[in-house]
Amino acid sequence: MALTGRDRIMRDIRNQKAFTVGNVRGEWINQPADIERGQLPRDVELPEWGPVFVVFSYRTPIAWWCGDTWTMPTVKYSATTTNHQRVTAQAVAASVTA
Repeated sequence: MALTGRDRIMRDIRNQKAFTVGNVRGEWINQPADIERGQLPRDVELPEWGPVFVVFSYRTPIAWWCGDTWTMPTVKYSATTTNHQRVTAQAVAASVTA
């Protein structure tokens, strides 16, 4: 049976594997200065060193893995991005407890 988009997102976040599913993508970035901010508020600090695995909703980073820690800013966005945040949170929780 083929994986749903949600299942693919969760699998690839857990495995920190680059992916694009609709308007959600995850990618490894070697130079954190190159991370596009999208709608991320300026007061939210991004990592200063890399590599970093970043999950984006559209062009906005909604979570990132740097070193051995996931960061998920508590920022409210549109209903669609909120859903992307929810799926990302579930994947992150599953990867931390696995």
